[in-house]
Amino acid sequence: MAYRTLTGTSKPLRALPIARSKFEMILATAGHIDHGKTTLVRTLTGVETDRLPEEKARGISIDLGFAHWHDPSGRAVSFIDVPGHERFIKNMLAGVSCIDAALLVVAADDGPMPQTREHLEILQLLAVDQILIALTKIDRVTPARIAEAQAEVSAMLAPTRYAGARILPIDAPNRLGLHALTESIAALLPTQSAQRDQGLFRMAIDRSFIAAGEGLVVTGTVSSGSLSVGQTIHIAPRGKEARVRGIRVAGKSADLAPSGARCAINLTGASIDRTSAGRGDWLVAPVLDRPTPTLDVELSRTVDEQALPQDSAIHAFLGTADVPGRLLLLDAPGTAGKRWARLRLDHPVHAVRGDRIVLRDASNTRTIVGATVLDPFPDSVRLKRAERIALLQTLSEATPATNIEWIAGHFPFGADVAALQAAWNLSDVQMSALVDAAKLTRVTHQHATRAIRQADSDAVATIIEATIDHYHATHPTLSGPDRKTLLGALGGKHRPLAIEHALQSLLATKWIVREGATFRRTTHRAKLAPADAKIWERLRPLINEGGILPPRVGELAEQLNLSVPVVQAILDRVCAAGDAYRVAPNRCFLRPHLHALATIAQQLATASADASFGAIAFRDSSGIGRNLTIEVLEFFDRAGLTKRHGNSRSVIGSADDLFGTT
Repeated sequence: MAYRTLTGTSKPLRALPIARSKFEMILATAGHIDHGKTTLVRTLTGVETDRLPEEKARGISIDLGFAHWHDPSGRAVSFIDVPGHERFIKNMLAGVSCIDAALLVVAADDGPMPQTREHLEILQLLAVDQILIALTKIDRVTPARIAEAQAEVSAMLAPTRYAGARILPIDAPNRLGLHALTESIAALLPTQSAQRDQGLFRMAIDRSFIAAGEGLVVTGTVSSGSLSVGQTIHIAPRGKEARVRGIRVAGKSADLAPSGARCAINLTGASIDRTSAGRGDWLVAPVLDRPTPTLDVELSRTVDEQALPQDSAIHAFLGTADVPGRLLLLDAPGTAGKRWARLRLDHPVHAVRGDRIVLRDASNTRTIVGATVLDPFPDSVRLKRAERIALLQTLSEATPATNIEWIAGHFPFGADVAALQAAWNLSDVQMSALVDAAKLTRVTHQHATRAIRQADSDAVATIIEATIDHYHATHPTLSGPDRKTLLGALGGKHRPLAIEHALQSLLATKWIVREGATFRRTTHRAKLAPADAKIWERLRPLINEGGILPPRVGELAEQLNLSVPVVQAILDRVCAAGDAYRVAPNRCFLRPHLHALATIAQQLATASADASFGAIAFRDSSGIGRNLTIEVLEFFDRAGLTKRHGNSRSVIGSADDLFGTT
């Protein structure tokens, strides 16, 4: 690959396998404008990070700059140099979104300034673990002023998580104090967490460009997982699919983009061009590409409590993105002062649980609060306010295992497996292990795989079995209870998916069978009274002879020289026993003939472009006439074979299940 790297190198290099141990830390600068951040990085690395003509002309950093440095043992530090001017805080936030540590630069002559303090606040809100303080420009001040500036910095750090951080006096142009600084940076390397190695690939994009002869290149810091040349990747939240054509890590060609590394990824694909990705987007594993406009979050301590009225307009900085939206407070302070809120953003974003967000006011001039993502997909199920708060309270202390168990036990439709996998950034293997360990079972609901508690399904199955047995004992002449009767026995205390799964399991194991709208034990056959059975022996051949166009009740009565009420009463009992089906008030069908008509409906739906069919098409295919067509189709609707949509119908059941041979 010959595309420009972050350091300006354009020479193609042989691809080398890259291990995490060689790319140990991402270190961002921070601090007020003109305090010497860029000069310090240039002195340390030899790289000029101000690359834009405007930056060179004005002598200030406007956008992010990048450089690499190796300690004596060969371990690498990737520097991200951020602008210090308050007008470019958006760029600064993009630079510090995925870092391991920060180098807070404070000029000895000025001491802490407004952007020093705001940058420090942002580092805290993003939970950056460690910082070092570079006290620059010591050549311009007296020893007394150096001591005074150190005291000012210490006082600034005292109430923060960085109290006691090392302060290193430095004269960058003359290289004074650099040895102590490089030793301090190297000392941070072994302390960095290995958490980035967990989960699937994610990389927040902070830069994109077209390289001559190579196409689209995006750069960023790998937040988790790893990526190999040739893999398929998604650009989120745009939903675009791309293939990895090449990778550079710390300026060198590589086969692998490892977790925690600064990388440049060359993307290719049929729909990939210069507009396909930009700052604010992510490269993610395909299963993580699940855009969401709504996030439920836990708020960190507020910078300005008065800046948090209900329904506040805000700017949310997540990854490298700046997204306008609104902040809705869900509750007053809870346990240990925790507060929960909902972010409704102006457009969808990519996020997983645990992502840190910095919220700024509507004018984007003041940082007001930090937040941690608890539920990236709260719209996947509707909950009452109290239920939502209970969920967030649980999520604030949850593990993936406790999360899926809680949801499966509380949500009416169980846990959305794909949503939870994306929310926790889990592989397929990890997700399957969680479902199995929690003794959950997978069911399909509205085209999504959901996990419910097997114990819930087993409890429902026990009640269904007992209800059917009791029905057979008390109604021996009837086929079995219908769905309404079964639901009544369950008393509305069980979740819909548990009921459906229990029914399907009993049907699949042949413990019960479905006959039209009723359910019976496989071993049960309804018995007609002797007198009814004799008349049915005479009626059945006549109905069978009619096939898919059976005689009307009046015609049957006339042929057998019986009264219509007598024939109606016999047929009522026969249909209740499951030996025939009352399709219309004056017409009954036998099972094989309904199966034949149901098969016609299935064939028409299958052959249709939109998987539906109309009454006219069914009439023409069956040849049973208009009036009987309407009666048959309405019966199929009631039996659960079809569902009407205006003038057409879709098939939602199975001819074999409903009317097949048992």
